[in-house]
Amino acid sequence: FLTILWASISGFSVETAGSFLDGDCETTVFTRMLGLQKLTQDLRKSSTDIFAVQKAICNRVLGADAAPLPNINRLDGHADPTTSWLGRENARPLDAAEMNRALHAAPTPVLQGSERCELAFKGRRNVTVFTTKRLLVIDPKGWSGKRVEYLSIPWASVLAFEVETAGKTFDTDAELKVWTDMMFDPGDGTEDNPPTPYMSMLEVDFNKKLCDMTIVGRYLSSRCLQPAPGVPIAPSVLMASPPDGGLEGFISKLGHDQRAIDAGELDKKLHTSPRLLLDDENAVMAFQAGKDLTVFTTRRVFLIDFQTMSKTKVKYTSVPYSSICAFSAESAGGWDRDSQVYFHTRNLWDMRTFALDFRKGKAD
Repeated sequence: FLTILWASISGFSVETAGSFLDGDCETTVFTRMLGLQKLTQDLRKSSTDIFAVQKAICNRVLGADAAPLPNINRLDGHADPTTSWLGRENARPLDAAEMNRALHAAPTPVLQGSERCELAFKGRRNVTVFTTKRLLVIDPKGWSGKRVEYLSIPWASVLAFEVETAGKTFDTDAELKVWTDMMFDPGDGTEDNPPTPYMSMLEVDFNKKLCDMTIVGRYLSSRCLQPAPGVPIAPSVLMASPPDGGLEGFISKLGHDQRAIDAGELDKKLHTSPRLLLDDENAVMAFQAGKDLTVFTTRRVFLIDFQTMSKTKVKYTSVPYSSICAFSAESAGGWDRDSQVYFHTRNLWDMRTFALDFRKGKAD
């Protein structure tokens, strides 16, 4: 008799039955446990209300109601724009109010009674929905699309996220990555079946002409970031270091060694255009290496990585402090040029550990 505690479930999905030849529907739960990262149960479609099963899991896993976020543009009355075949795979915005009504009513009563759809996007077939309680991915299967998977990831399971803006001309999509506390697929160690992120990291591509990734990033910040414990630190706690010049500056840029910059001045920029920080969030410490920035705010470690010289393609990575399990600082030695800080999170894929290098003498 295997017992899985509700608290151990980080995500779940239900899958409806397909055509008349498909005799079963399916429910799956995802956990943080190696060897038990996925448990699937087939259910006979003629005697099972799969949405009732989904509702029972929701009531146990999603927890208490969460209030809708203020000032969310749900695109009421928005018509699904037509896109060329080249960009049809990338998600485009939908009317979230209409999606909310559809997911509360038969034949697809997926959302809880008090749960509200706040943003919705559609690719070629998949639909990605941000609700007050979860990230919901609707994935039609097969050529007919009658068999549909409804994948739910509670916001509490999201450990970090990254939005990447699109570059110019030939770059047709912007991207979103979400890291969770669920297990990856370890594979079997062979070249044909290598480890894959599975549910530990999910990616969504967005149409760059139709989706504002700054809005997506601010929404996820509002849903996933919790205030850091303790009293906020004044931005003046760490003064900016003078910029390196000549050979020293060139070597620091090549080695990605960061130096301290004025956090107060950067805080003003991050609250204006584009508005990347929340209204009640402040930059406490800031560091720069070349064009790239690392910002310690009152809620997260915020990494800004410029991908092109024109600064049009940018990665914004957010790691909430609540996701960090441990950290270590390593001072520079006598002949070293840099010191390091290592962060360890609850993610088990490529966000398990990340490191930051700091220029000796330019950061405390």
